[in-house]
Amino acid sequence: MVVFNGQAHKNAGITCGDCHNPAVFPEMKKGGVKIVMSDLYAGKYCGKCHDGKKAFKIADNCVRCHRDQKKSDGSKEKTE
Repeated sequence: MVVFNGQAHKNAGITCGDCHNPAVFPEMKKGGVKIVMSDLYAGKYCGKCHDGKKAFKIADNCVRCHRDQKKSDGSKEKTE
């Protein structure tokens, strides 16, 4: 599961419109854009800023966005 921390972005001075616009994320609803890592590495979507210059580099920082998700029985399930 990918976790987006809106508060961290707000604290960094990022506004909703900085990402939710036709140039970065053309769809504003959750799940509206299929995001794959190869697109991020190519500088699309989150990768536009998360390049190691403007914001932390996504490569080698998996756990900053990808989290374990608990299954209904309380055990953890690794998801992407």
